[in-house]
Amino acid sequence: MNTPTHALINWTAARFIANKSDLQLPRSAVLLGSIAPDIPLYFLSFGGLAWFHWWLGWELGDVMRHMYNDLFYNNPDWISLHNVLHSPLVCILALICLRLALSATRFRTSWYVWFFSSCLLHTLVDIPVHHDDGPLVFWPLNWTYRFSSPLSYWDPKHYGREVMAFEGILATGLLVNLIVAKFRRRWRNQSTQELQQK
Repeated sequence: MNTPTHALINWTAARFIANKSDLQLPRSAVLLGSIAPDIPLYFLSFGGLAWFHWWLGWELGDVMRHMYNDLFYNNPDWISLHNVLHSPLVCILALICLRLALSATRFRTSWYVWFFSSCLLHTLVDIPVHHDDGPLVFWPLNWTYRFSSPLSYWDPKHYGREVMAFEGILATGLLVNLIVAKFRRRWRNQSTQELQQK
């Protein structure tokens, strides 16, 4: 799934949880956690493009094939950087460690808990929409196992067009929902202020 859609999904889910439980929402943790699993691949991609294409002069198609057909699956540095926050196992272990280290109250409000929870939600959303290029589920214990989904968010051979259309509708709906909620809050606050002034 595309990174901006992850941000919309995670923000909506976190707001729902916070509203139901009256928790103070650490916005930066949720938003950073929603995009953090994808950030290393952006840096690797731009770095690879700069190195192979601009510095070494490789053809663009050769660069893309080398990065995403070879390095992505076989290079330990690429695998580690891409999966350090994309691995469900890593996120779950981080949350378990935080639960053991923090009291129940501090656990519910911890910036790190919201961050790793947001990373985990990102990963759990990614797994079913990646045919053969999804996160390594058990990394770092297993460096090869990826769930093989029948769907892909980009590959037309695996319903990529349909998943893209669904993602577009979902993202648009979530964005509209967030905008409407913001205007409702603003209207409610203005109405409350007007009543207090009377």
